[in-house]
Amino acid sequence: MSLEIVPELRPTLEELEDPIEYLSRPQVVRLGLRYGLLKLCPPAEFQYRSNIDKDTVSFTPRLQKLAELQLLNRARWFFIKQLYNFNDNISLNGNNSKRFPYIEVGTNANLYIYDLFINLLKDVNSIPNNKEASPNNDKFQTFHTFTNLMLPPSNQIKKDMKTWIRLSKLLNIDKDILLSVFNEYLNNYYDFLYHFNNKVKSHHLPVIAPNINPVSLLDENIYDYEDTKLTHNYDTAQLPPPDDIECHICHIENDSPLHECKTCNNWFHFNCFELAYLNINYSSIVPNHCHECVIGNATYGFTIDKNEFTIAQFAKLYKDLQTDVDDDIHSLENEFWDKVNNCMSKDVVKYGADIPYPESISHEKIGQQPMNLLNLPNNKRSLLRFCKDNSINNMFEDEPSQDDQISGMTLPWLYIGSKFSTFCWHMEDQYTLSANYQHEGAPKVWYSIPPQSCYDFGEALYQSTPDLFIKDQNLVHQLTCLVSPYDPIMKDLKIFKVVQYPGEFIITFPQCYHSGFNTGYNFNEAVNFTTNFWINFGVRAVSDYKFTRKKCVFDIYLLLKSILNEFLASNHKMTTNLGLYRDAFNVLLNEVNTEMKRISKLSEMGVKIINHSESNNQSGLLDNESFCHICHTTFTFAYCQFEHDTHVSIETVCLCLEHGLKQLSRTMATGRFTVNIKQDMDDVFQLLRQCGEKLDH
Repeated sequence: MSLEIVPELRPTLEELEDPIEYLSRPQVVRLGLRYGLLKLCPPAEFQYRSNIDKDTVSFTPRLQKLAELQLLNRARWFFIKQLYNFNDNISLNGNNSKRFPYIEVGTNANLYIYDLFINLLKDVNSIPNNKEASPNNDKFQTFHTFTNLMLPPSNQIKKDMKTWIRLSKLLNIDKDILLSVFNEYLNNYYDFLYHFNNKVKSHHLPVIAPNINPVSLLDENIYDYEDTKLTHNYDTAQLPPPDDIECHICHIENDSPLHECKTCNNWFHFNCFELAYLNINYSSIVPNHCHECVIGNATYGFTIDKNEFTIAQFAKLYKDLQTDVDDDIHSLENEFWDKVNNCMSKDVVKYGADIPYPESISHEKIGQQPMNLLNLPNNKRSLLRFCKDNSINNMFEDEPSQDDQISGMTLPWLYIGSKFSTFCWHMEDQYTLSANYQHEGAPKVWYSIPPQSCYDFGEALYQSTPDLFIKDQNLVHQLTCLVSPYDPIMKDLKIFKVVQYPGEFIITFPQCYHSGFNTGYNFNEAVNFTTNFWINFGVRAVSDYKFTRKKCVFDIYLLLKSILNEFLASNHKMTTNLGLYRDAFNVLLNEVNTEMKRISKLSEMGVKIINHSESNNQSGLLDNESFCHICHTTFTFAYCQFEHDTHVSIETVCLCLEHGLKQLSRTMATGRFTVNIKQDMDDVFQLLRQCGEKLDH
């Protein structure tokens, strides 16, 4: 499978003096949305201005275990760890407590335990191995609710020979061998999951709400390079719990004996995780691992290196290790994906990612070069300039303060790569555009999936590891998931490729998935920006994020409000942005009307309405108290407060109006609800009325 190469654009020096105007041209936008990203090659006389001192900028790199970044490999290691924890709890020894993800089932034939388990569930749930089109015929739809997996009783599964015949063809292993492996390795664990579901009155794959600070099941794994087996770094000695510790399952302090989980080190009551309903000797049960570490979560993160480097030190170290790659990109690409796809690979690479831009460098030091990434987000045509403050008085300042910047979004981040360091599949926050400039070093290989294939891409990932996405639908936003563009599950997707060299820009367009890797040491800089055509993508991001509980970085509706304030302050006859102002007006009007209908409905149901608009924070930047407890959507105009009974105490949670209505319809306890108005709605309506009148003339 070969990938189509992304087009190169070669703007003139004059065009780079107004880069957002250039990137907003219809022909450029069409190309950008078709390919997801574009490469900009400035003319030879272009000189990028940067005063970054490589001898003073320091960072601590991430350690990337390449095999664990591949989604299927990670699921295999997760599952074998869950299985080990379960068997450790019921004191099973021998093969049943194996810590290796596969078993040998014939000459040069390996069967991954996870592959058998997940394909069995996919078969009994009739999940087809093909991708479907967006159910709404919306070519830009991204996210959907992932279907849960039902667990039938194990004796029912084992009697269904048609299932085992289908699995045999899929895995290319005799059905009798598969059934034997299930009985030996999976039967007890499967029964546990099934009965646990009955305990919580569900017949689907268990989904456990993770701790406030969840621990990855792979955090404690360290590789023993002598025998390629996994060892564990925990101390088996059981110490008494602190006096004020509580069970992390029931959240009650130690009124009965607590046990420390050997995996996550949280404390739990044995009775909160009872295994007695299994057909085993009750006295053999040892509470070594809590229920979350037996059922599993999808939590994963990078380990951080112990050593700190300056850019110059890192460059010296990794330049010496790289080879000439100019004529060998294809071979390096094959080598990289071979390492990533090999579940047993032990390759660990270092990547200096998300390094804040040096505060010592100001606009004066780099000048007003429009294509410089320190200037681009605050360009007069970039809508992100409205994020710095909701006040019209500050809207036309040439240089925002550091406090009004969003690190990594309106303030650039630096990226220092080594050979095979990688950036995993992701989209930019709130579907903004991004610009990435390479200062020096070895080429960087990029892959892109344009908006039209986003839904199918999400479906392909779900098909690969459905249990991980059921446990954490926010998985693709965490920049920790790799799947090769050449993987069979990606064969029907539109995927493109481009190689970036020093002095070149990569521009990613809204709602584009992208990933890639570094072929050696390199030094890049990246930032986000927006254009007028981004608004509808930004609103779509707000809607999509509700499904995955991803928080917004800034409040788009306050941004739209600032745009309309600019419109009122502008000379109507001189403006060239009527399309932008009309879009902002229509989107904001629709959102205000929707919220007011919800407030009216809540009021009719007897909920008390409280006006807090006089203490409103006018900044578009968000803090942790601005989000819905359920969907993490942003509170722009109003929110509900709900007194929630946890059976231990009464907690007050904040909900968006949509989920406040749903919660109230379930409880009908109006006395537990209040609606808090954040904005002065009279001012908002006056703004909309004045803008509507101005747009009509």
